Amino acid sequence: MGDAAGEGNSKVVRHLDPKVRIIWLFPTATALLMFLLVGGTGSILAPGDFSILGISKQGVLPIVAAIALIGWAAAYIWIKLTFDHFTYELGERDIVIREGLFTRKTTVIPYVMIQDISSERTPLERFFGLATLEIETAGSSRIASETLLPGIANKDALIAEI
Repeated sequence: MGDAAGEGNSKVVRHLDPKVRIIWLFPTATALLMFLLVGGTGSILAPGDFSILGISKQGVLPIVAAIALIGWAAAYIWIKLTFDHFTYELGERDIVIREGLFTRKTTVIPYVMIQDISSERTPLERFFGLATLEIETAGSSRIASETLLPGIANKDALIAEI
């Protein structure tokens, strides 16, 4: 009664919790807000006849705001695409994690190879009720034997399922 590869290993594609996009966007949004605050404060505190690259004091703030808005939009699009291209599947024998926008990475972890599953929760993840799971497998180096699964809403149920 030989099992063909993939037989009895039905998988449902799962996505990360959508709130993880906010967590991923937070550092970029914070940096852009700081850029806007510094640029805006600089334009307000600059002398009346201030000019940089031919732009008057009054023109600096709209340009800084436009740069911040474009940066935020680009980061948002990148994070949305990254989120859309990160899936995982739990089968009867293994977990398959697919990620990456330009370079696709597929990680197949047989359950028998999993040595430890730990969770990490930053303050922002705790606020949103999420966790990052770290799946450790038998491997020659710690770096090569770790796989991260971010944006998990019900970590205890997923760990029990694995």
